[in-house]
Amino acid sequence: MNQLHDYESLWWIAVWFVICCKPEGVAEHAMKQTYDEAYGDRLTTLRCGGNHRACRLLPQVVEPLAEVLGDMGDDLVRAYDSFEDSFDGSETLLVF
Repeated sequence: MNQLHDYESLWWIAVWFVICCKPEGVAEHAMKQTYDEAYGDRLTTLRCGGNHRACRLLPQVVEPLAEVLGDMGDDLVRAYDSFEDSFDGSETLLVF
């Protein structure tokens, strides 16, 4: 168990909310394309943060939220990288 998984779950819920709650005046197919980009390859979406194509496809009205989510995703990736760098595998070996 890792508390980062809880943070990541909240992040994905926020991403889903931004993508699936179609703002007034935005074409349905535009939001579908954004959804397909974001969820087609979840690891790439997480690793690329705000630079991901899905973020660039979002309507202008939600760009501020996309920026925040991009920053959160970047923080999450850094936290995962830091945790994995500090993990030498000895805990797993003890299980076996």
